[in-house]
Amino acid sequence: MKNTKIILFILSVLLAGAAYTQAGIGDDNLTAGEYFFDTDPGEGNGYALQAVDGTFDTPFEDIDMPINLPELTSGPHYLYIRLRNAEGIWGIPNRHLMVVTNINTITAAEYFYDTDPGEGSGQSLEVVDGDIKEDVELSDSLVEGLHKMYIRMKDEEGSWGPARQYSFEVVDWTGTSYIKGAEYFIDTDPGEGNGTQLSAVDHIFNDTEEAVMAKLRTSELAEGDHTLYFRAQNIEGNWTQPTPYRNLEITPFYGKIGDLNDDDKVDLTDAILALMVLIGQNPGELREDYQTSGVDVDDWRVGLPEAVYVLEKVAE
Repeated sequence: MKNTKIILFILSVLLAGAAYTQAGIGDDNLTAGEYFFDTDPGEGNGYALQAVDGTFDTPFEDIDMPINLPELTSGPHYLYIRLRNAEGIWGIPNRHLMVVTNINTITAAEYFYDTDPGEGSGQSLEVVDGDIKEDVELSDSLVEGLHKMYIRMKDEEGSWGPARQYSFEVVDWTGTSYIKGAEYFIDTDPGEGNGTQLSAVDHIFNDTEEAVMAKLRTSELAEGDHTLYFRAQNIEGNWTQPTPYRNLEITPFYGKIGDLNDDDKVDLTDAILALMVLIGQNPGELREDYQTSGVDVDDWRVGLPEAVYVLEKVAE
């Protein structure tokens, strides 16, 4: 059976706040609620809602809403909610945009290098309850040079998915000391290995010189001048002396974290953009300076953290 992941463009906590205003009929007590998807089945024919206290009997109700999904296709859908008052009158349906993604349960997985041996003929990986429980071990037989590793999975229906590709390089470092990691700190040395980890621009530390990138965490710094330090560690585990990189001046930041389309607002449009990226689309409205604008939530990439952050801001 397929698991279904649903991403709503509205937080459930907002539903309680909408309960009274959506009925919109004086001070009458609410007596029932229902929801449906996309097409209106007629008043009273939707999926029944439950009041948190067990009974609809006041003008304002907190709603318990375990969503019962019909066979919805993957993609955007509309969720409608409406309420009925003591006079038997139904309010106007309140519409909420959502995205549904169907996810099959993984029953098998395998990996291979460079050349596809055929579905089911790669190196198998242990799968327990739909999760891969085994790390991939690089083969000792790979020669120096560029290689590609592929991973693919099979679902409960016996269908293999497309192989996901990862590129890497095998290098013989015998007799050579290269960089295996790097870190930074600001003002006060926390001790070797205790700084904030840096990432290699090419995603792997495997050379004697490396370009690095960092997202400076300055939220706890006081306004004023500060010094940024870097140091690197080689394959033998030895750290370099901290190198002061530059002086920093911390000033208040007035940009809007989560503003994905550079309209100086954080709203549902930004959540829609994040979810579009999450399901593999490439919206043209996404700001070009995203990685350098300071509006990212946590990892320089647009995805679920941005969608959740924006929805939380909208709900405030």
